[in-house]
Amino acid sequence: MAIKWSVREPANIERENGKSRFCEKLVKAMNGEVFYATRDEEECMGGARYTGLRDPSEFPANMRSGAFPVPMEVYRNIPAVQRSWRG
Repeated sequence: MAIKWSVREPANIERENGKSRFCEKLVKAMNGEVFYATRDEEECMGGARYTGLRDPSEFPANMRSGAFPVPMEVYRNIPAVQRSWRG
């Protein structure tokens, strides 16, 4: 599987049919689907945030701070979320 970021839409690859979450896109790619997607096909704000498809200023305050995944127990606390953003 490979992901390529580009500012141009490819001429020889089909655009994703409909919207999906970034994690679903990864599963499709791991299963051999070849497609491209733009920010218009991204259904998940978290996926758009982590992939850089949307400017962080477009998101609600809890997404900008890193608070949103803590209640879902994806991360233990907000500082842990923010550390993950730094790579």
